[in-house]
Amino acid sequence: MKSLCLLIALAACATLSYSLAIPAVRDDTLGCNVCMTVVEDAENYEGDNLKEHEDDIIKNCEAKNPGMQGKIFCDWVVKNELENIEKQLKDPEHEKEDAEKFCDGVHICHEKQ
Repeated sequence: MKSLCLLIALAACATLSYSLAIPAVRDDTLGCNVCMTVVEDAENYEGDNLKEHEDDIIKNCEAKNPGMQGKIFCDWVVKNELENIEKQLKDPEHEKEDAEKFCDGVHICHEKQ
């Protein structure tokens, strides 16, 4: 019985020390997916005024990223980044960059290490 208690205590200490040793990393997976979805959808409307398609882009984004968090991120990215996305799509120097590079550039996605 003492061995079991000691083993549990050691496991708890090891888990605690491990979690303290690794810095907390913000999980941006949903935000990154939303941003990339929005950029990819915006590319489908290239040449058009993206503001005219804002509702369609939001609906498609919410369908691909369901739930309340998906809705919040979709609304935020479209309302705050659509103008930047449109500028990039019209800029010949950046138009060939992929969605992940754009979303990394606006600090929604982070480059993979």
